[in-house]
Amino acid sequence: MSQTTVSSNGHGASAERAETVTPERRQTKNSEAVSPEALIERHVENARRQLADARENLKAARRRVVQLEDALRNWERFAAELRRSRGSGPSPSTD
Repeated sequence: MSQTTVSSNGHGASAERAETVTPERRQTKNSEAVSPEALIERHVENARRQLADARENLKAARRRVVQLEDALRNWERFAAELRRSRGSGPSPSTD
């Protein structure tokens, strides 16, 4: 089992380094004549893609929070109604 740490740039770094090449690097792996501008543009595109993914994840998380808030409100209302009905109705029998 390998241990993963997060480096200062936010990417995971594995203790057991596997030779994995990301799709962005595959485009430049065999081409040494890639301009700095092209590399920067790829990083900008990658950052935009990550931002879009993060925004979508945030939207989904917000929807989940709303669902959980609604569920909690419903349970609290149910519990209050149950306490009221038990308090005003006949007392439960104990054996």
